[in-house]
Amino acid sequence: MEREVELKKRVLELSETTLEGLEHIRVRTANGHFEETFSLFYDTVNSFHEMVKVIQPMLSELKQNMLEEKAAQVTRGMDLLLSAYEGSAGMPPLEILQFTLLPKYRDWKRELKDALEPFIVS
Repeated sequence: MEREVELKKRVLELSETTLEGLEHIRVRTANGHFEETFSLFYDTVNSFHEMVKVIQPMLSELKQNMLEEKAAQVTRGMDLLLSAYEGSAGMPPLEILQFTLLPKYRDWKRELKDALEPFIVS
């Protein structure tokens, strides 16, 4: 049981670190350095997918939530930003970050926190 609590804490910590990475990408993109952020974007995508993979087996024990739906929205936002890196997004990367990916990620992160915190506090 203690191992599961620790795992949930680590997922919440990683969710914050991933948000910081996405915010850094947004700042660098706003300053004209979008192409230089690809390796950080790659890391944020990997960390997001690892978190989703870790919480997947826990979903049945968590209170009713929309984690899967919100994760799918984040994935679509990440796919759109990947298209921007490839030059085929059809919209500027900064718009994708500000109006799609970051809001969707924050929604998912909030849902994750609401679902996991009761297990950590108790």
